[in-house]
Amino acid sequence: MRKIHMYDWIHIQGATVQFSRRTYDTTEEARAALQVHLDARYPEAAARLRALPVYPGQPSVSLPGGHTWRVQEAGKSVTLMVGDEPRTFRRPAPKPAPQREDPGGARLLVDQAVRERQWRSSGKSLAAALCLPVLLFVVGLLFFANSGPSNDRSAPNCDGKAMSPGSVCITWKGSDRTDEGYEEIRARRKMDKPENRAAGGVIMALGLLLAVPGVVKLSPSRPWGKPASGACPRCGKRELREKSAAAEKKTGRDTVMRYGAVVTLCTPECGYTAARTP
Repeated sequence: MRKIHMYDWIHIQGATVQFSRRTYDTTEEARAALQVHLDARYPEAAARLRALPVYPGQPSVSLPGGHTWRVQEAGKSVTLMVGDEPRTFRRPAPKPAPQREDPGGARLLVDQAVRERQWRSSGKSLAAALCLPVLLFVVGLLFFANSGPSNDRSAPNCDGKAMSPGSVCITWKGSDRTDEGYEEIRARRKMDKPENRAAGGVIMALGLLLAVPGVVKLSPSRPWGKPASGACPRCGKRELREKSAAAEKKTGRDTVMRYGAVVTLCTPECGYTAARTP
């Protein structure tokens, strides 16, 4: 079950109160988000907040001119004196998100990027990419295994019948006749098959060549995308990563829509996603 957010931050200036856009699970997360907000708009207040001891609590900083910022429990009211009358401020109730179309295929591209990251981190992408190389490697091994002398000691067959020592097998291909004696067939079985060894080596090498790019690009330890600049608007951490994405969606019998954007993702724990035009 998803835990309910319990904290936010507020900005009091004179007779107005500004609430943070969202709420947070802990005071540490709310403080980190307030720090990002102050770093961008009020450097002096940001320095004062950063100088406060780091411990679980609800920090508060002020500036001359009536500016105050503090972390508090979400839903807690704030009462200010406006003239001679007390006035109470509360966090506005969240508005339901309007149902609308997916402009530019942003949702489609974001969902595709999230699935891609999940497949990479779970190792499923790497496993899928290695199916063909592993199959080729096994086939090459089979060719190698069949490149040496045969251990078959049974009597050779000629036209479906077992031959006996001293007998000759006569075969025709068109007008060409081939005579092969019992001893010749037994000797041929004991010969190496260099053509099988060469074919096996080529097939195994091809499998290895196909496996290397997959291991390098799709390793679960390799992060998805490349680092993006700036801090996450939701959690305040600098762990954003981005990657160009493209997708197609069939909107009619003969209509295919093509979408492209740069998708930005934060950590799975944060869940922040965004898409922008390249």
